[in-house]
Parts: sequence; C-alpha cells; structure tokens
Amino acid sequence: VLMLYRVMRGRLRSEHKGNMPWLFFFAALAIPAFYAVGLLARSDTHFTTADFWRFWVVHLWVEDFLERASLQVAESGPDAAIQGLDEGLARLGWVVTFQKTAIELELKRKQPEQALTRLETILARANRKETWLARRGEILRQAGRSAEAKRAYSDALAALKTLPPTRRN
Repeated sequence: VLMLYRVMRGRLRSEHKGNMPWLFFFAALAIPAFYAVGLLARSDTHFTTADFWRFWVVHLWVEDFLERASLQVAESGPDAAIQGLDEGLARLGWVVTFQKTAIELELKRKQPEQALTRLETILARANRKETWLARRGEILRQAGRSAEAKRAYSDALAALKTLPPTRRN
C-alpha cells in the first residue's frame, strides 16, 4: 500500500476524494484490512463472526492463486500456471475454480486427457452434474471422440430430467 501511495501521491493531491484515483487507493487499503481482521479471530470468537472473516481470508488466498495463474500464463505459459494452480489445490484444499481454470489451460495445451482427469474430480464432488457432463461431452467432441461425446451429452440430458421442472434452466 505504501508503494502504491508513493506512486499515486501526486495525483491524489489534485483529485477529490470521491474520484477514481482515491477510490482505487481506498480499495487497496481495504484488502489488507480485511485480511488482518480475518486473522484476529480467536477460539472464543463467536463462530459466525469468525467464519465470516475466515471467508475473506480464504477468498483472498483463492484470488491470489488465480491472479498468479493469469500472470504465469502471460509470462511463462500454461504449464507454469497449471503448476501454480496445483500448488493452490495442495495448500488450500479442493477448490473447483482452480480445477475449472486448469481444465481450460489443459485444453489450451492440447491435453484433453488431463482436462478430462481434472473434470472427473469435479464430477465426483458435484451435487449437480449436468453442466459438468455436458462439458465432458464438449471436450470429448473436440478430441474427436464422437461416440463418447454423444454418451456424455446423453448423460447430461438424463441428469437434467431428474431435476424438478423449475430447476431445468
């Protein structure tokens, strides 16, 4: 935050506190504030309060890994980004967003088998599988495996039919 202030101080002096540079700076201050408060929860803190602040800490960690993966794709390519996402999975536990991002990167690397392996970990944990089954069909179709793709699409439709009509959107 101090480095950001040093870069922006000239502009901040000439701007009203409601203008975008100040709002950007206030947002930059809020991130470490949320993180710090989240780390203050103790064993005697009410569960609801502690869980709310813990959510912010974990959310920031997840965002950090996703941002890092984006930078790694730009700087070093998808291999480094996938390795970073796998590190996030090892450190934070299973996060569907990490797997979903890694699937897209595997496909970018032309590695449909690795993408399908990752997709299977999502399917194993998903309460509603129809979207993931359809995604499996898309990956299989792109890989030239038409018969398996058709089966995956059929499975997705069957999963949709088990839902109440109001949930079939």
